[in-house]
Amino acid sequence: MYDAIIVISAIVSLVTLIVFFVMASNIAAIKRSMPNQEWPIIKFLRLADEEEYIDNKEKAKEYLLRARYYTEQNSNNNVLVNGTWVPKEKAIKMIDRRIARIDGTELLPGLEEGTLVAHINTGQQMRIGEFLPDGKYRCYSNGMRVGDFSEEEFMEFDKWVKEVYKQPTR
Repeated sequence: MYDAIIVISAIVSLVTLIVFFVMASNIAAIKRSMPNQEWPIIKFLRLADEEEYIDNKEKAKEYLLRARYYTEQNSNNNVLVNGTWVPKEKAIKMIDRRIARIDGTELLPGLEEGTLVAHINTGQQMRIGEFLPDGKYRCYSNGMRVGDFSEEEFMEFDKWVKEVYKQPTR
């Protein structure tokens, strides 16, 4: 009785392995047959990164404007940016912020890397670390990552103290 169960489970395991490896080789063949072509948005963002790295701001801005054009022309509501699917409006906003950073202008006054902010609901103090492709800010407190927040979830700390905290007067 137990011998039959062992033999049947061994056969099922063997068949499962064979099916797995056949499917894996089919996927590899499909990937090899696909053209290795990047989406224009990703291509221009990558080129903008390179130009920004070598401090060629005009060329970086040109590539960002091309990426913005292809993002606007995209018929989908979501766009693949830096390996993440984000809504089209957020992708355009992210590209506009990068252009503003290159131009030396601020889209949101005061909200730049290192700005002290407070979470609106909890009051937790944190500093903005970086802007993410999905339109959120990555925030840190005491050197540790707190989380990724949208603009609606936090405000500058001084503004939070005046408007939300409203410390009682004596």
